[in-house]
Amino acid sequence: MDDQFAALCNMSRATFVRQFHESIGRSATDMTMEVRMTLAGRKLLESGLVIAEIGEIGRTQYFSASSRGWSALRRPAASGGKVETR
Repeated sequence: MDDQFAALCNMSRATFVRQFHESIGRSATDMTMEVRMTLAGRKLLESGLVIAEIGEIGRTQYFSASSRGWSALRRPAASGGKVETR
């Protein structure tokens, strides 16, 4: 993911990662994950879809099967459908 962001900014991956972290205080991957999980949570609250349906949307639109995001999105379904909030 950082490679794609870096290319969009015409930077090397290392430069992008360093400058993003220095500016924002966290990685672009972590920031993207938070945005995606927030959007999934909103969809869950507003749409009436069940967690499995939201997970399928996330899997097909946002996450590869091996990404941390897919694992994070699957966890609530494995816990009986409960979503933890902060």
